Amino acid sequence: MNEERKSLFRTALRFGLLGGIVAFYISAIGMTETFSQRYLIGSTLSMGHVFITVGAIGAGIMTARAFREERKLKVLGSGLLAGLLSSIPLVILIFLIRILVIPQVGQDVTFRWRDMLVNFSPALVELLTFGQGLTAGIPILIVLLTVLAGLASALVWLPLRWRSAFISGIIWTLGVGVFSENVGQIVRQIFGRGLLKFMFAGKSLNPVAAGLIFVIAFGVTYFRVLGRARSQWQVLPPTVQTQGRRLGILLGLAFLLALPWGVGLFLS
Repeated sequence: MNEERKSLFRTALRFGLLGGIVAFYISAIGMTETFSQRYLIGSTLSMGHVFITVGAIGAGIMTARAFREERKLKVLGSGLLAGLLSSIPLVILIFLIRILVIPQVGQDVTFRWRDMLVNFSPALVELLTFGQGLTAGIPILIVLLTVLAGLASALVWLPLRWRSAFISGIIWTLGVGVFSENVGQIVRQIFGRGLLKFMFAGKSLNPVAAGLIFVIAFGVTYFRVLGRARSQWQVLPPTVQTQGRRLGILLGLAFLLALPWGVGLFLS
């Protein structure tokens, strides 16, 4: 029993800290603050919020996949633990800014930390604490990441068809929100301004329209035939599947390393 608990903790620790480091990195290079004003749905969910939570959600999913053959309670517990651990790097980031950067604001000092850590700003602390200050904001951050990771881990329980449909609904909804300007132009040209005004408020999705997009994407994915591609993957030798997963991880890391360059192009 002790070995099982140690295995659960090690796995949750590995994926939790990995997810937290990803979120730390995205914030440290300035993406979280830069895109915090780019709202995807209404005036509540921004790309900054997505960047804050994406590491915990990924940690919950990866940890749950490692224990998919175990009891549901163990899967959920591992996901919650991974989410809790994923908050550690972000909490450290908050205190680094609070200790190193904020005391120097408006002060005449020889060495200014902000000159070296250019994206470690008081505004980033406000984002990470949801404008609630350290006392309330840090617990909110920890609880939110823990809950989201737990919910993400619960996806493993769902039948494959339901899980694929749910993920597809989320991806399509967020995707339309991210590319709202392009989608808006297409909608205006084909359907006119009436539908455009219903779907978008400024550059963000109307919450009702977001819900409809989710339902449509969910339904289309649920009822379409997905078996062919999945069957082709499942018949591959285990070594090939492992190599494919490793390639996916390497591509993901390459994407993260290219983010600063991409953000620079976007801002220019």
